[in-house]
Amino acid sequence: MKLLKRGETLAHRVLDDPAVRQILRSTVFKPSLKVQLDRVCEDNQLFGAFCDGLIRGTHKAAIITGDPGIGKSHQVRAALKRAGLQEHTNFRVMRGMSSAGGLYACLMAMSAPGQILVIDDCDTLLKDETALNILKGATDRKDPVVRWDSLRNNLKVRGQEGYTALPDHFRFDGQVIIITNVGIDGHRKGRMADHFRALKDRCAMYEISANSNVERFSRMFVAITQDQLVREWLTDKQEAQLLEFIYRKLPNVKRLSLRTAEMIAREIKLTPDTWEKMAERHLQCR
Repeated sequence: MKLLKRGETLAHRVLDDPAVRQILRSTVFKPSLKVQLDRVCEDNQLFGAFCDGLIRGTHKAAIITGDPGIGKSHQVRAALKRAGLQEHTNFRVMRGMSSAGGLYACLMAMSAPGQILVIDDCDTLLKDETALNILKGATDRKDPVVRWDSLRNNLKVRGQEGYTALPDHFRFDGQVIIITNVGIDGHRKGRMADHFRALKDRCAMYEISANSNVERFSRMFVAITQDQLVREWLTDKQEAQLLEFIYRKLPNVKRLSLRTAEMIAREIKLTPDTWEKMAERHLQCR
């Protein structure tokens, strides 16, 4: 998405877009959708500003929470792209299951000023006491030293010339962005609760919510029409067909996500004349 001009809002850009106006002329869409799109655009604009400021160094660390499939990772990546940052050089993304040792190594690799480690959907780390202690060290502004007990277990990383031992501590001057579908308050008692409270105290918190499928669809609408979510697979006409199809089916969908749109887009590209039956199966399984 292009940067907004002075005085321009995201809602104005989206609703004034000729392609969007053409899509909304369809009788499939209720007039109330425009109201929801306006609300989502306002929320996206605020979150985009938060991400842009975060990348510029407003905060050393942040925790972004919310339901799966509503665009948390998508918007963070968009902000990194807007800033002109290069993956593996300026930022790195940890995704899926990981260990405390893997976290330590990734933080060390992104420890220079201006570098960013994005921890995306690594919920196992938030249940690991060692990982939480590592994150507490990395997110401490006053003394950002990350430590590993080398007497218990020497850490090594594999390179072209074999394994290299990592130091038992290092200074972390980079930034950390934690994206999670799991509420950060999952542990309310005991030592884990203390670790969570300490981590939250060090991080800026941002929650994205979507309380209905109409709101999730509105987020999908903006991601498709403005952020080119499915552009690698679909034409403008096919994007409009996709949005109309999903909107018609909303009453029978349990939970909608951006990934659903991507799945259906691939079906349209593969079988442009017979995709609707398979797309309906995808929606029924949500």
